Amino acid sequence: MTTTAIEKILVPLGGSDYNVPTLKVACGLARDFTAELVGLHVEDIRISEGPAVIKDPMTISMNPFYQGDSKEIEKRLKERSAAVRKYFKECAGVFGAKETFLAKRGLVAQEILNVAEDCDIVVMGKRGEHGQWIRPWLGSSAVRVIHSLKKTLVLVGKNVSPDWKNCLLVSVDGDFGQGALHFAKTLATQGNVKLHLVNLLVDSGESAKVQSTIQDILGVGEIPTTHVSAKKDAVDAVKQAVAEAQAEVVLMESMGIKGKSVVARRLESDLLDQMAASVILIRE
Repeated sequence: MTTTAIEKILVPLGGSDYNVPTLKVACGLARDFTAELVGLHVEDIRISEGPAVIKDPMTISMNPFYQGDSKEIEKRLKERSAAVRKYFKECAGVFGAKETFLAKRGLVAQEILNVAEDCDIVVMGKRGEHGQWIRPWLGSSAVRVIHSLKKTLVLVGKNVSPDWKNCLLVSVDGDFGQGALHFAKTLATQGNVKLHLVNLLVDSGESAKVQSTIQDILGVGEIPTTHVSAKKDAVDAVKQAVAEAQAEVVLMESMGIKGKSVVARRLESDLLDQMAASVILIRE
């Protein structure tokens, strides 16, 4: 999907602190790709139907939305939806992005996946208001979307600046993927983002051709490139490269759907789980 024109960018917005950086990232991408921005707020049906459908008692006790009678809960849902819509339209207006806002009621992850069918990219916060204890960096809806989404996914970290200045492009044995390269070129040329490359040597020792090949494709001048052996711990290698490049975002092509090595497939999962920076996962 990313090797062709990107026309629609979906940004699901809930009730978490991730709304602000997530929406700003989505607006910036809409500007850079000249794409329509589709805002989505899902009124969680589990809230409207009450605590009986929630299996996690900790979620109920710590979330004020689950307290009170049905009329109070319904009022909160409508107030939140209106507030999210207002913020979305204000932010999109600042960036000059063409926008559409949708409000739906249902299961959050499923509604995101349904709307994503007609979009090219999904931008979402790594953690929402539910599932704070699911995985170190990811909320429950993010986990479900990651497992099922077939589109390019941008996961935004809470404490990372949405104004990206440095992007780390990850390859395995010199294979960056055409989708990732297309995305990287747009970030570099339209978003004025500086690119850094890390080539993880897993099954091959070759690295000499990577730099010249990438420069020829991207046409953005010399790009700092690091070649590291990743047979033992690929995630640590990427984390080190992120720190050295001071990168706010990591860009990589999805490994699991391309028949890569076990090390490469685990890299994708571990990066999404452990990386504090924003992550762009290209899926074609």
